[in-house]
Amino acid sequence: MKNADVNFLCRSCAQELKDKLKIVKETRPDFLKNLIFLEIKDKSLVELKEEYDIKIVLYLRCANRHFGLFVKSTLFDKRGIYKDIVLENVVNNSQSSISNQDSFTLVHDNNNFDDPGIIIPPTNDLTTPNLNEANMNFMKNMDHKINQLGVMHLHNMKHMTKMRRNFLIVLLVLIVLAATGLAGGLGLYFTISKEVASAISQQNFKRIDLSTDVKNLELGELSDNKSTTILQAVKEKNPDVVINDVLLKNISQTQAVIFTKAGSTHYKNDSKLTVEFLVDKITLKTHLQKQIISSAINTISSAIDILNAVKIDNPQLVISELNVTKSGTSLHQAIISVNPKRSMVYIATDQATVYLNVQNKKLLTDDLTDSNLGDILDNTQDTIRHALQAKNPYLKMSDVIVSEIISTEANVSAIDKSNFYISDTTIRIYYRVYNPHVGTIKKLVETNFKSYVAAIRELKNGQILAIGSYSLYQLNSDGTIHQKLATYKEPLTDIFQLSPDTLLIPNNYGTIYVTDLKGTIKKTIVDEKAKGKNLRKISKLNDGRILLSGFDRNIFELNPDGSIKQQLWSFPTVKGENTTNDSDGFLIQLKNGNILGLISNSIFQVGLDGTFKLITQFPLLGVARFTAGIQLQDGTILVVDVNGDAIQLNEDGSVKMVISPPQSIDKIFFSEALCQLHDGTILVGTYGDNAKIYELNHK
Repeated sequence: MKNADVNFLCRSCAQELKDKLKIVKETRPDFLKNLIFLEIKDKSLVELKEEYDIKIVLYLRCANRHFGLFVKSTLFDKRGIYKDIVLENVVNNSQSSISNQDSFTLVHDNNNFDDPGIIIPPTNDLTTPNLNEANMNFMKNMDHKINQLGVMHLHNMKHMTKMRRNFLIVLLVLIVLAATGLAGGLGLYFTISKEVASAISQQNFKRIDLSTDVKNLELGELSDNKSTTILQAVKEKNPDVVINDVLLKNISQTQAVIFTKAGSTHYKNDSKLTVEFLVDKITLKTHLQKQIISSAINTISSAIDILNAVKIDNPQLVISELNVTKSGTSLHQAIISVNPKRSMVYIATDQATVYLNVQNKKLLTDDLTDSNLGDILDNTQDTIRHALQAKNPYLKMSDVIVSEIISTEANVSAIDKSNFYISDTTIRIYYRVYNPHVGTIKKLVETNFKSYVAAIRELKNGQILAIGSYSLYQLNSDGTIHQKLATYKEPLTDIFQLSPDTLLIPNNYGTIYVTDLKGTIKKTIVDEKAKGKNLRKISKLNDGRILLSGFDRNIFELNPDGSIKQQLWSFPTVKGENTTNDSDGFLIQLKNGNILGLISNSIFQVGLDGTFKLITQFPLLGVARFTAGIQLQDGTILVVDVNGDAIQLNEDGSVKMVISPPQSIDKIFFSEALCQLHDGTILVGTYGDNAKIYELNHK
């Protein structure tokens, strides 16, 4: 297979190809030998690249022809021959492969396109796969550097009408803005237009502008300008505001800026307002803007000497109201405090630290000026640090530590003995994990279930089990069937590991089987109140209690042997709910201790005392009935529904985004089988006479 004829390309497309190859040449020249430029019949090969594990560096549409710059080794199957999907979609051509030596001069430097603009010398064709770990890492870096989608749409724009071109310009602006917020400097991109459009439209899904809830910006007279005092006044003047979702900055004697925490589930990320007020007294830091004092202080310097030195750097400071206390014998710190007997301007109990004789060092707040990181792909250490650097370009990352990471917040502090920062300050940073790729279909892995897939579970020993209607199966690590273990008389609903060698398997007729790990029945549990009734999902709470959901919206507590101890809770019936699915409720225990309860089209917060608070009720467009849900290893809460949608939830149970299956896949109906394996793989089952197992993307 040879490179396509590049002389067909228009000037703009040729320039894009040149620019891309220059990036490869400059960043990883040895990777050039693994690239091939092909003409393809249409975009289907690009849109199916995830399913067939094909890597594409650049997609071009020039006039009515389609081209791609592919990583050639990904076009082969395990046997070393071209994949069928490649042979079906690539247009025959005869030009030779791209040269490592000459790729930098693919386009003449004078950019004169009157003559043939691209020169590709003949070299031997690459015929064997060569995609090692270094090359994979390079591809990931390329993904971060290049907004692939923008390139794709720019080429399409060359050949569109003026009306469509204007529409696309607006769309591209939105994509650029969304990419900036989504990636936090990481260059997140999406290769399929539908996925990107969905990500952009849902980035503020069900979130409102701060001005919707904060309409009264005049707070009146306050006792002081402390953050807590201002926020309390904001809440009193605007009762609807979700005060835990906002922060303050730029606080002065008369006003402050109120803005949204990046992790807010209620307000848009860029919402901010200015509130105004009058105060009796102010905080010391209102006038103490510079805490690192430039004047030299020695062992014989008096308190008034230190105050005068502080005054030089902070001219507004009223030092007649202040006292000074040196920090032990240190010449590097002193505590400035307000004298209550002389307090006229400052809050009587206020104090602050000043730093003396500190050369060539800063406060961490001097360089970490933006603590709101916005949307990030995940809350791993590396991702947070990249986003932190992108928001604060002068921050010396080698001298800072990110710690106490939770779902939406983390701490940042300077390392001990930092060369740049004084090491006694901790700053709280905020973000929201938003990765619209999580939950999208990656590939189909199994098609040999005769009926619906009711459950998938990974046991503590790594064994993966699945239920297909009446049978228990063992799966391979990729989700394919390894073997059938056992068959039962009634349709099964779940698998729960009670102990290292014991499983609980409930069914649709009120029976719980107690089995070994191969499904051999040890005993059968039949409770009179559940006899003949539908039992569904078993879950374990953080406090050790084992709960079973089932008929009549009930939730039962089980004994240690798996028998039913008592009817513990019951899902409430709410207006607008589809009550034909009264046995299909289930619980999700979150890592932060919260419990979510889902039944039919309703989502509840569940208290340990059995209280249910309705958070979200569908129908939202395209969503019918929730069938399964889990919290992933990265903290994402993923729920699936009977219509084949994957729904990401926030920790409070509100909806973050809805992911519908691509149109290229036949209608699917996700079942109660949803599981994440220890290696991160997400498997989900379906309903139907020819039920399937799909793998979903987890990053």
